[in-house]
Amino acid sequence: MSEAPQDSRADVLRPAAEVAGRASSGVVESRPSRPVGRLFRRLLPVRPVRDIDRPAPVEIYVEEPSKSRIPVGRMTFLAFVLVPSILVAIYLGFIATDQFVAETRFVVRLGPQDNASSGTGLAAVMSSLTSRGGSGGGTSAEDAHVVTSYIRSRAIVDDVSKLVDLRAIFTRPEADFYARLPFDATIDDLAAYWQRMVSTYVDGLSGIVTVEVRAFRPADAVVLVRAIVQLSEKLVNDISTRARSDALRRASEEVERAQQLLYEAISEMERYRNAEGLIDPVQTATETGKLLTKVLADQIAAEGELFVANRSLSADAPAVRRLTSQIQALRRQAADLRGQLAGNREEARNVAASLAKFEEVAIKQKMAETLYGLAEKGLDRARRTAEAQSVYLSVFVPPGLPEEYTYPKRAEYTLAIAAALFVFWSIAALIWLSVEDHRLS
Repeated sequence: MSEAPQDSRADVLRPAAEVAGRASSGVVESRPSRPVGRLFRRLLPVRPVRDIDRPAPVEIYVEEPSKSRIPVGRMTFLAFVLVPSILVAIYLGFIATDQFVAETRFVVRLGPQDNASSGTGLAAVMSSLTSRGGSGGGTSAEDAHVVTSYIRSRAIVDDVSKLVDLRAIFTRPEADFYARLPFDATIDDLAAYWQRMVSTYVDGLSGIVTVEVRAFRPADAVVLVRAIVQLSEKLVNDISTRARSDALRRASEEVERAQQLLYEAISEMERYRNAEGLIDPVQTATETGKLLTKVLADQIAAEGELFVANRSLSADAPAVRRLTSQIQALRRQAADLRGQLAGNREEARNVAASLAKFEEVAIKQKMAETLYGLAEKGLDRARRTAEAQSVYLSVFVPPGLPEEYTYPKRAEYTLAIAAALFVFWSIAALIWLSVEDHRLS
């Protein structure tokens, strides 16, 4: 019963004795370690540890840094993490100037549109707006994005500079050296600085535009926001006016083209009438047909009288000769009338040929008159739609005077920068250790 405990005790004491023997002989045992452990052992070396139970010291780590120089890991940690973090904290805590934010919110709305106006003119130009806004008005998301693009552009910097002294606002005496605009800044530098101090956001569902402006004084932030709203309203009005003007111009151009076609058709009809000597070939054909019918009736009556006279009178009788001459004249007249209506006449054109040309010219004139009438109606619809349709900017959250600063966020910025520097330093240290391991191996 006593042999098992003695064996277990011997198994426990044997490795300890072996370790003590190797330590007394100067042999150091290296144990496997994890990469993170190796990182901190190389960058922040640990001094030899002595075993308190044994008189002989046991060295756990072989490397012993030189007493004459600072460890590389500690030096880089101080240079790239600790010192920059302290400098950032000093700047944000004692140097950075308070920045005040003024905010406004607005929407670009569509005025009511006449549903009866469609097809041509401004109705066709504003059809997309109608589908989004309806007949009762609505918001225009596309125009909202146009406005925000204008607010973030260099064009508004030039326009705002005409209303307020933009450089003086961004170079206030109380502004610190990093936050303020450089005194020798160019117009491109001013535009880039403007984009840093002004932010915009468009809600995709409602089309609400949110504008925030930062300045070193509360009153300056409010002045800049009001200038932005004023210029944005002017931009929206210019877009709406230009759209209406373009639609009316196109409708007027259509009317002018139709009018020119009508004038050409009327001139062609006039030239035709002068060349043919006919006002209306259709009326002329009708009158000629009536006259031919009367001549044929007189001819039939004369032939009947001649038939009766031949039965009672001789061929040389005066009555017979008169009827014969009358019948011959009526026949010549009927043949001439038939030639006027149709047939091949070498000396003059007949009514049928004149009627064909007349119908061609008349159809052109009728089409020109129809096109002109449609163009006139389109211009009238465009004019009525332009009077009813409007796109305007509606501000429902006016800018207010801020009482407390919003930027800089001192605690958040300090912690974020320190954490980012530590992460970058750790990554660089791991890469350096990996290179060193490959080199030593």
